[in-house]
Amino acid sequence: DIAVAAIQRRRITMLRKLQHQRKLEEDRIQRKPRKRDIISDYADFKSKAYAPKTRLGLLVDQQPSKYDSRAHDIEPLAAQDLSESIPTSMLTSKITVPKKLQDVQKRAE
Repeated sequence: DIAVAAIQRRRITMLRKLQHQRKLEEDRIQRKPRKRDIISDYADFKSKAYAPKTRLGLLVDQQPSKYDSRAHDIEPLAAQDLSESIPTSMLTSKITVPKKLQDVQKRAE
């Protein structure tokens, strides 16, 4: 019984050492930077692949005012100026009724 008890103690000691080493190894692996997994990035809709800057609160445009259009910028372009610059073929439309439909309409009258 004494020999079995001694073996059991050594066994328990070794198991505890193995458990401690396994924990250290897992911690080391977790700290190690991993390669980017592109498939999981696109599978996760909250990843940086879908909204890299806006999700972090950063603006996409650094100077959004340069795209802003004000009324005083558009005012010189009057509607008449625009309609004069468009070809008349685009302003008028010519609709032709198919011949079969014309025959049906004449019979209905």
